[in-house]
Amino acid sequence: MKKSNKKEEIMTDEFSKENFSEEDKKKIKEMADDIREASSFDLNPHIINLIIGGNGEPFFGYWLRRVTKVPSFQVPTAGVTVSGGELIMYWNPLFFSKLKPKEIRGVLKHELYHLIFDHVTDRKRDPAKIWNIATDAAINSLIDKEELPEIGIIPGVAVKDKDGKEIDSPLANFIKNAPPLKSSDWYFSEIMKNQELVDYIQQDQNGEGVLDDHDGWDEANEAEREIAKGKIRSMLREAIKEADATNSWGSIASAIREILREIASNQVDWKTLLKQFIGMAKSSKKMTSLKVINKKYPYIHPGPKRSRQAKVRIYIDQSGSVSNEEVEMFFGELRNLARLTEFEVFFFDHTVDLEHNFLWRRSMKAPIIRVRAGGTNFDAVVEHWNNSCKDSNCSGVIILTDAGCSQPRPAKGKLAWVILPNNEMPFAPRENEIVIKMKKEKE
Repeated sequence: MKKSNKKEEIMTDEFSKENFSEEDKKKIKEMADDIREASSFDLNPHIINLIIGGNGEPFFGYWLRRVTKVPSFQVPTAGVTVSGGELIMYWNPLFFSKLKPKEIRGVLKHELYHLIFDHVTDRKRDPAKIWNIATDAAINSLIDKEELPEIGIIPGVAVKDKDGKEIDSPLANFIKNAPPLKSSDWYFSEIMKNQELVDYIQQDQNGEGVLDDHDGWDEANEAEREIAKGKIRSMLREAIKEADATNSWGSIASAIREILREIASNQVDWKTLLKQFIGMAKSSKKMTSLKVINKKYPYIHPGPKRSRQAKVRIYIDQSGSVSNEEVEMFFGELRNLARLTEFEVFFFDHTVDLEHNFLWRRSMKAPIIRVRAGGTNFDAVVEHWNNSCKDSNCSGVIILTDAGCSQPRPAKGKLAWVILPNNEMPFAPRENEIVIKMKKEKE
């Protein structure tokens, strides 16, 4: 029989007999109750209610269906970020389980507005803490104050702490007297004019008025931000089209709708977007690392480390509906991309040509080749990619086409549809896809 460690027994016995105060016991019970409540909390009913409930808002529902929602105790409340071109919303079950249903609604809208207004995909303004407050002030102006937790800042409304007590501070006084419905740039500029206020915000360690976590905004590299921005623009155009067609704008005022239309019309240059996709595909392999969120919360936040990949794969549509001139246009742009990286090239119509594929090395002058002229079948391309991508060091796929075909099965990894000028995609892109519309050069 194994001998017991007398010292260990004494220490265990002393700990078990330790007398907790009644206040300590109350706190321990509250913590246990909070954990049980958080572990059983389900966000899905709240999302469904926002999409199709009695007060449903399909415009926000469009976004919620396309954003990856990740429960995490590593963020204090909630936060959005982009990773590999994917839109991600982290949410803390402990925080959400304490909110009223209408407040959960408001927080979801708040996070989606951060995406829509490019706060995640643009570079942070410096000082970052002031920019965080400015973006929150602008967004919360657009949301019914009854739908926001009291800890958030709403221009024209008193700022309160977690116990519901009004805060008296330079920041709280500024917010209370600030006009609503101004832009993030406006609030940022006004704060920067007041040095006392700037100093207060910079020295604040308690995160006064901060509703959500903005640290994830810095995780994406430049290429990922550009790809995500293009994807968000495309999604915004589709969301606006859907809301107009069904008259389902919900609580969004007409003035805000016009602002959203203006944002959606701000096109990203297609050549830049294509080059950024190349850059993102080259750096798509990720491993998880950890970084500190902030001084207020003893949590950690996952951040990606990336290792470089060699190339992407490109499929060129040579079906009968694509003219020789348009094939030349494809090759012309590929010559520009070859200055950045090497890539595999395949040709296709209703099948993928396996005889004339080649590796286009950097700065190589490849001749224009036409080997097909039949009907179009995107499924043949996707099947070829899905079956061979594991054996290739390619980490992204680009299909250059006139888009004259039905939607194929899902592709593995990142996919960019590059379509000819004056053509439209006959189907909506999936989560891992982006549509890049070429523009004909002016003569």
